Amino acid sequence: MMSKTYVAVADFTAVRGRCLTTHVVWAALLARLAIAQDDSLMSRAESASHASSPYEMAQGYEAVFGKASSAQLYGLMSHRHNGVALRAAWERVRRTVPEVSQQRATKPPSEALQRFIGFAEGRLGFGLPEWWVESVLDTSAYDRWTFGFPLPCGTSPYHKTQLGVSAPQGTNLDEADGALLVQIGTESFRLPLQFQEPDENWSRFGAVSVLLGQARCFVASHSGVPSPYHLSCFDRHSGGLLWGTDVWAGGGLETCTGHGSHWVSLQEENGLLVVVGTGTTAAYVEAFDAATGRSVWRFSTAAIRSEKSLEEREKKGCEKHCHGVRSRNSADGLGLWQFGVSLT
Repeated sequence: MMSKTYVAVADFTAVRGRCLTTHVVWAALLARLAIAQDDSLMSRAESASHASSPYEMAQGYEAVFGKASSAQLYGLMSHRHNGVALRAAWERVRRTVPEVSQQRATKPPSEALQRFIGFAEGRLGFGLPEWWVESVLDTSAYDRWTFGFPLPCGTSPYHKTQLGVSAPQGTNLDEADGALLVQIGTESFRLPLQFQEPDENWSRFGAVSVLLGQARCFVASHSGVPSPYHLSCFDRHSGGLLWGTDVWAGGGLETCTGHGSHWVSLQEENGLLVVVGTGTTAAYVEAFDAATGRSVWRFSTAAIRSEKSLEEREKKGCEKHCHGVRSRNSADGLGLWQFGVSLT
């Protein structure tokens, strides 16, 4: 047990030059052994990771991580479930900012954010997009429940395509004989979607991220804020829809936004489709079975106060921190194509 835990923790210590110090490694090892008998804590974290909705998951995680000691957090970072481990690592970042809401946003210590990124990449075994890393490293918070993730400096990861829809650099979208033509470098694919008359906001808020694999095409259609959105998988040869599911992203837990920003990257890793995103109010990573669309694990920085209702948090958050308010029912973002196309 000791050697397995030590390897699991030690593997996280050096990624991208962001290193956990030796005392942190040993603290994590000792903490894992210390809570070995605390089956209740581990099982409650496991149950929360399998929640049926973003709100239920946020409630479950707040109940577990909000009351966990520092030693227990280190132990939870070695949990077998990636979503739990990442959430435990993020809780350490959350605890570096004030619990009581401040008039001005506070930046977490740089070393805490560096440790989180290093842990995440080491735990997952692959690198995260540079824009995601930059956004997380530049985060700030009014309190432990209200983090903001700004636009990274330099070139935007997205651009406006010929269709007027935003997409990652290198991806172009256009209409072609009633279908959506996706072009990425020399690769192309026609999505079997019928165009409809868009509403007045589709070109302003619609965005899409596409991954063209050898056998499958993955499409994530999302808005300009990290609310839940639809993820679809198509057969590259027949063009048929293989599966569709929902990415929870920020979970719809945030309703107060200005114009906002939201970028999404798709990548295949060891049989999983990994969705990496950051927006004005949340950063997240979610993994799905690439063949079936089954959710494997989810991580998001979005959180809610356990002692207050979601409605109370939304009202107070809007009054204190928003330059503009745009209400959004989470159901509106599920299964819809924000940029004017829909499945038929």
